[in-house]
Amino acid sequence: MMKITKSQLKQIIMEELNETHYEFGPLSVDVPDQHVMEKLAQVVDPIVDAYNELASSEEQETFEENLVKEIDGYVQQWRQQRGEEI
Repeated sequence: MMKITKSQLKQIIMEELNETHYEFGPLSVDVPDQHVMEKLAQVVDPIVDAYNELASSEEQETFEENLVKEIDGYVQQWRQQRGEEI
């Protein structure tokens, strides 16, 4: 079973966001807004803990796939709420 670190999960999330959602150029994992990063850490920490508690690589893979789907759905919803075209 492979464990994932918080920084690796942040990188995965940022890569997914960069790949699928941001039209104005890539984001950096080192976003200068400390408040935003603190909020992200509140979400990422429990995700990492849940991932690391999974017993098999198959469960972890399923977790990763579903996490990306969930994040994608929320990002699309939030963009719609801001009136952005999707």
